[in-house]
Amino acid sequence: MYISKLTAQEIVEEIGREIGEHINLMDETGVIIASTDFKRIGNTHEGAKKIIREGLPELYITRDMENEMTKMGINLPLIVDDAVVGVVGITGERDQVYGYGKIVRRMTEILISDSRQKDAKRYERRQRYHFLEEWMEYMGTSYDIEFQKRAERMHIDLKLEYRVMVLKFMEYENLSNTFDGQRLLEQMEATVRHEADRRNILYLREPTRQVCIISKGSNQKMQILAARFIDLIQNKYKKKLIVGYDSYKESEKRISMKKHLDEAEK
Repeated sequence: MYISKLTAQEIVEEIGREIGEHINLMDETGVIIASTDFKRIGNTHEGAKKIIREGLPELYITRDMENEMTKMGINLPLIVDDAVVGVVGITGERDQVYGYGKIVRRMTEILISDSRQKDAKRYERRQRYHFLEEWMEYMGTSYDIEFQKRAERMHIDLKLEYRVMVLKFMEYENLSNTFDGQRLLEQMEATVRHEADRRNILYLREPTRQVCIISKGSNQKMQILAARFIDLIQNKYKKKLIVGYDSYKESEKRISMKKHLDEAEK
């Protein structure tokens, strides 16, 4: 189904609350990967297997057809991007569940499609962060072919010169010790990331700091940008942000990204 079991469980619970019936979500092999009836998770649903194997538009399990693994109810294939990705089942009497079966199927398909897009974005962001982490630790000023290809896939031009800015929240340690504080940190980090994205700045989130990689410009440009980030956090969250950036000399030869980062950290 190409979505996590945690996401699948969130989907069935959300729909189950809406309609007040047990919902089961089966993957493309017919195995129940999420259910509002927790003890059924991990079992094989024979009705779902039949739908997938025979290409059925729906299958109602009657009381006579029930067994330990398959309960009475309506089961419908889930189609995302023109492919059957699983089956959704609604447990209950035919008169109760048949009327909104197709609505539940469509809701589930939309939620799965949305989740897959979000998962893809999260995966892309993790890959980007991994690349930027490597880049920030790179000691040289020239790159091998494979590294250049990875950069190209992420639309990063290694031929350009960049500057580095490091951002830290003053109260990071105190905030990270509580649930509410962690949530506030996530919100503040998201604000910085969105501002960086809006300005086409390469952004890297690390546990205790955030790193912005900016196309080469003057110290005045960096100072204005730093003030912008500081004001955003102060005005929106009433918290203090400290910012450092690397040195800049027009005549200076190209230096490694590691040195840019070390200077910004200082």
